[in-house]
Amino acid sequence: MRAAALSLLLFACATAQVQSTLFFGLSRPGGPDVSAAEFDGFVETQIAPRFPDGFTLLEGAGRWREAGGRVRSEPSRLLIVVHAPGDADRLLREIAASYRDRFGQEAVLQTDARVDAVLHRDGGP
Repeated sequence: MRAAALSLLLFACATAQVQSTLFFGLSRPGGPDVSAAEFDGFVETQIAPRFPDGFTLLEGAGRWREAGGRVRSEPSRLLIVVHAPGDADRLLREIAASYRDRFGQEAVLQTDARVDAVLHRDGGP
């Protein structure tokens, strides 16, 4: 019974949020890959100021079909941000546009999923 009550309490504390993910390819047409230093600089100037409450970056290995039909494999980075619905849409579009312009990218993929989020902090359940 106690476990059921605790589960109900945690469920009641969960808030409806959106988890947005941006997929950044690191290959550049006709040039070297975006370096770790270049990507870190992009994070510091374009992402961190827009999401000071936090975000997560993951390394990936992407595979996609470019506009001309050729299938490409490339290293990638994924930005994951959990936010209130509507809060971050403009910021994510700005980040994607800035990345495309700065690194000559054809596209940046964005996915959005509704999630229930609970932030576990010291002193909390």
